[in-house]
Amino acid sequence: MTNYKEIAKKYLSLDLNPISITQGTKNPDKGFTQFTKEKTTEEKINVFDFKAIAISTGYISKNLEVIDLDIYKSKDKKSFIKDFKSRLPKKLLKKLVIQKTSSGGYHLMYRCLNISASKHLARNADGQAIIETRGEGGYVIVSPSYGYEIVQGSLENIPYITEEERFELFLESQKLDQCIIKDTKKRFSKSELIAFNKFPTYNNDPQIAIELLEKHGWKKLNREDPQWISFTRPNTKSGDNHAGYHKEGLFLNVFSTSQSTFETGRPYNNHAIYAELEHEGNYPKAYAKLYEMGYGVDIEELPEEESEKKEWKSDVETLSFLSDELEENKYLDQARLNNIPQGLTWGFRELDKYFRAKPNSLNMGIGYDNIGKSIFTLTMAQSTNILHGWRW
Repeated sequence: MTNYKEIAKKYLSLDLNPISITQGTKNPDKGFTQFTKEKTTEEKINVFDFKAIAISTGYISKNLEVIDLDIYKSKDKKSFIKDFKSRLPKKLLKKLVIQKTSSGGYHLMYRCLNISASKHLARNADGQAIIETRGEGGYVIVSPSYGYEIVQGSLENIPYITEEERFELFLESQKLDQCIIKDTKKRFSKSELIAFNKFPTYNNDPQIAIELLEKHGWKKLNREDPQWISFTRPNTKSGDNHAGYHKEGLFLNVFSTSQSTFETGRPYNNHAIYAELEHEGNYPKAYAKLYEMGYGVDIEELPEEESEKKEWKSDVETLSFLSDELEENKYLDQARLNNIPQGLTWGFRELDKYFRAKPNSLNMGIGYDNIGKSIFTLTMAQSTNILHGWRW
């Protein structure tokens, strides 16, 4: 019979924070609700009757982070896992501790100096998370709990990987997101969509984008797949993946902040790539030149079918710019699994109790003169740069 208490003590000695799981569920026992903040002690382990065991992810387990592959949500499980493995460097894949889960998925475990809160990396066509992380504020059930088995490596020797290797894991996972085209189209403004349709021949040819990028020092990597063409940025010999051109969506996504031409996270169609590279971001000048080159057609508005997508026909549709069915289902899934991502630490324990750092949020502070608003803001900027790599 498995002695979970002794195993929990062993994990504790390995700087892994053990959690007792309620029998028949995936939820922590009530006495472990503070598993992200309070280190489990041997005394606490002796009190609880462990029937299954989990470990906290995040800083409390010495910067443990896990990539969770829920491949049961894929229509073709074998093809999905084969595609995922083929994208990762073999050397990196061999480093990771890999655990098979009760659902037939996999946990890829590692430690890294820079980790974050749990996040979705890729979704299936229905918008369900198929690859996500377990980071700060999360946990994973582990072997020898029923249905869980370590198939590579050992929890006694979880490796540290570099930030570049972690970036590679995240990037290749995100490329498997089947909702990326829909999400990207939502980011284009009406004027950008009109511009796309003004230069149809130019924008619908991936080869034009490739030649433009190569002309300006971007190098095409020998790792093309059915969806993406990968590039490394100018003035580097690293050979790392710094940008990708989506062949079906016809847009460029740049992932590297070590260049000043493109914004990360913003999609660029061919006409936008041309404007940024050939005309230093002067779009009117670039459009005039494209007309002169014979690429332009006279379109003042979106095609009828695109216009209909943009029209707000009801109160619900009026709010579609805030969220849609895919995003709402994502948060509902997180709520059902008790896995809503927490904000990141500021590095100050007392402040974290009331206020957390969250990307893509707007925070406004008010106060009397000369009470330290600027010092506070600068301190928060510095702490998030050190702890999470945020750039200011």
